[in-house]
Amino acid sequence: MKNIKFLFIAVSIFFFNCDNDNSSTQESDQENLSKAYSEIITASMANTTPCTNPAEWTFTAIGSKACGGSVGFIPYSLKIDVPAFLKKVESYTKAQAAYNKKWGIFSTCDVAIQPSKVDCVNGKPALIYNIDNETAGSSINPITIRKYILYGNGDEKIHQQNLIINSNSDWTQLMQQMNTRNNVTNSFSETNIDFSKYTVIAIFDKIYGNGGHSIDITNIAEHQNNIIVTVANLLTGDAATVMTQPFHIVKIPKTTNPIIFQ
Repeated sequence: MKNIKFLFIAVSIFFFNCDNDNSSTQESDQENLSKAYSEIITASMANTTPCTNPAEWTFTAIGSKACGGSVGFIPYSLKIDVPAFLKKVESYTKAQAAYNKKWGIFSTCDVAIQPSKVDCVNGKPALIYNIDNETAGSSINPITIRKYILYGNGDEKIHQQNLIINSNSDWTQLMQQMNTRNNVTNSFSETNIDFSKYTVIAIFDKIYGNGGHSIDITNIAEHQNNIIVTVANLLTGDAATVMTQPFHIVKIPKTTNPIIFQ
């Protein structure tokens, strides 16, 4: 067994927001929640204080998936006011749950894998996962269903996330949401998936204010006890001013092993 180290990047964490005022818009709710998340990251000291001693750091779950459970985990320094910090995290998580309910946000029901500890990597706090990765693993060649962008100005209500889909009901719901403004699935290579044979992996980036962005599944490797999916942004945007949300959807042979994104 060997540890894989994930530098603190909020991979499966999305930045959305909630407001109890029914007159608010989804955009204003999103902006408020995003601001609250940024305040939490600042308070954690993860991006401002060098990590030299792992014993001075720990982690906590944060966020609420629409299906239930936390979105992910973040590291924080033990030198801060921990009770006050965790109260902020709790408030954010409740606000995100309310946002999901208010705006009908979609998510799958996979469980975020909990880190084993925090370590110091290149002076930054890193979440450490105990992953079976003694070898490079066997490469899986995914079948691309579609890699493109959503351009419905966020009306699809699909947040930044990594989805693991193993049922027709989840797949149908996702396609319906993607088609909220435009018939996106019309360009899919296939829409009828045999979930007795395949698992679908769908990754969605955040919404950008310009075009030219991409989110890319660059590698999928199967190990004895898990599957590791490597995600990157190969295009970083240089096109016209327009709201876009990149996505990449593939299918792989059916698996029950945990899928880890990095």
